[in-house]
Amino acid sequence: MLIFTCRVLWHIVMGKLRPPHINKASRSCDLVMRCSPLDIDTYFHMNNAIYLRMAELSRWRMFPASGSFETAIKQKVMFLAVEQKVSYLKPIAALQRYVIRTQCDVFKDDKWLHYEHMFLQHPDDVPHGKTQQVFAKVELRAVMKYPTGQTVKPSTLMEANDFSRSFYRKHDTERQS
Repeated sequence: MLIFTCRVLWHIVMGKLRPPHINKASRSCDLVMRCSPLDIDTYFHMNNAIYLRMAELSRWRMFPASGSFETAIKQKVMFLAVEQKVSYLKPIAALQRYVIRTQCDVFKDDKWLHYEHMFLQHPDDVPHGKTQQVFAKVELRAVMKYPTGQTVKPSTLMEANDFSRSFYRKHDTERQS
């Protein structure tokens, strides 16, 4: 737990010092990671529980850039993961580089944040003429709440700064399950 806490702090600091780059076309952020020896299981590939931790770290990296970090600290706002779905497609080997592509949708209910994290093959590791492999996909539904239990409307996050306006995608219809 101590190591994960240190990783979270590292990503918060790096998110503040070097905000993630937003791909304007897909409204997504890519974060390059490597499967460390602490992330592997007895089969020498990334443990299935680590995928959720890495998805969380990618959100921590974006948190300061979104402008909601200071607000969350001052107002004691809690980010609560409500539902997660993981699809494991191919294993990530020990020490292998990969990219986590993160997108976030806000729908008309203005209550939930819908994240999608795609674990992709690092572009430098894709052989010429081949397509980038997808290792896993994590879908997460989250809500932000004040200590009183009142929900923070995601639309207020979308107007926080340029990063938020570029990253969060607003949709008029509810996500299809």
